[in-house]
Amino acid sequence: MIIKTLAKILGTFGLVGYLPLAPGTWGSLAGAAVWWFLLPAGPTLQITLLLIAIVAGTWAASVMINSTGQNDPAIVVVDEVAGMWVALLAAPKEPIYFAAAFLLFRLFDIWKPWPISKAEEAPSGYGVMLDDLLAGLITLVLLKMGYAWL
Repeated sequence: MIIKTLAKILGTFGLVGYLPLAPGTWGSLAGAAVWWFLLPAGPTLQITLLLIAIVAGTWAASVMINSTGQNDPAIVVVDEVAGMWVALLAAPKEPIYFAAAFLLFRLFDIWKPWPISKAEEAPSGYGVMLDDLLAGLITLVLLKMGYAWL
């Protein structure tokens, strides 16, 4: 019982996944908002929290898959949070940058072009997390390339 409750709290990112309509969008927004406030903390804390989110999120997603019987439960949004955090690594504290990261990340997360679509084929919580982490990585690379041109 405690394991499922903890997995639900982690997997839904503090129950954000229960917000109505597009839970992945809410999870992405929550992830971006938390990262905005983490920027002054510096990269060591940011990367530490990202790694914790990846490990805990993979575990929580696996538990939620087993308890719901769904391959990728919509209420699990920790994957979107972690994906946004990857997209925002080394981000400047500029609203336009965060908006661009959010839009690009959501585009890749919904569209799932190759190799993102291939990553979600991984078993259990790994697939849930990997596709969003890869969407975040592609977003990060594109943003850094575009930002360098400005």
